[in-house]
Parts: sequence; C-alpha cells; structure tokens
Amino acid sequence: MKSSVESTVVAEVQASLALGLDALRRPVWVFDDVRKRTLYANPAALELWRAPSLEALRARDFSTSSPAVRARMNDLAARLESGVVEERW
Repeated sequence: MKSSVESTVVAEVQASLALGLDALRRPVWVFDDVRKRTLYANPAALELWRAPSLEALRARDFSTSSPAVRARMNDLAARLESGVVEERW
C-alpha cells in the first residue's frame, strides 16, 4: 500500500508529464488494453479522436475493436511482456 507522501509524489510526477505531453502537437494517448479504457490523451489526441474532453473519450466503448486492431494489440501485448516497446500507428 502506498503512503500518502508516495501517492502525492506519484500524482505530481504524472501531472508534470501530462503538462509536457499536453504541449506536443502530435497525438499522444495512453490506453489500458486490459480494461479497454483511455487513461490519458493530450489535446492533439482529443482532436484526432474528435472528443471534446478526456472524460468524453473515456466514456467511449473500445471493447469491440476491429479484427485488425485486435491482432495488432495482441502482438503489441506479447512484445511488451519481453520489454519496453514503442508503437507508432
């Protein structure tokens, strides 16, 4: 279990990273493939997905992906098990 100090530090680091990513003109988003949920999206990604806010993007149902996307995500998940992978779509 995390202490309140550790939780605060983690939250501050996440906020700092988000500020840097928010400034990028390229879309960046973090997606939890297990839970089929968007965790973070910068403004460029929101524009790409045509979502007015992160909350609106999070409300979308990504549980039924196309077979091509599902195959690519399965391949990515297998590669992630062996180390860090950068994926560009």
